[in-house]
Amino acid sequence: MATIAVIMAMRAEAGPLIDELGAARYGLTPSLPTQVFVAERSGDTIVIGVNGVDPEHQVDLVGTEPAVLTTMQVIEHWQPDVVISAGTAGG
Repeated sequence: MATIAVIMAMRAEAGPLIDELGAARYGLTPSLPTQVFVAERSGDTIVIGVNGVDPEHQVDLVGTEPAVLTTMQVIEHWQPDVVISAGTAGG
């Protein structure tokens, strides 16, 4: 079966998908802000990577650097068959 990675910047974007799939939080690298959730659906593994939250200001991490960090961690750990970058794209 396939492994599908979905990368999102903001908690508000990822929340409905995480809830719909009943995805469970997966601890990846505690020293990094990336949040990862994993679910199984029809035999496929769905990995949802969220950029995380700035520890000082408590706002979602957006932009290219957090996106690269999240995507790299998910690809290295799960080696997905496909990576989908999803979200509101600025509003």
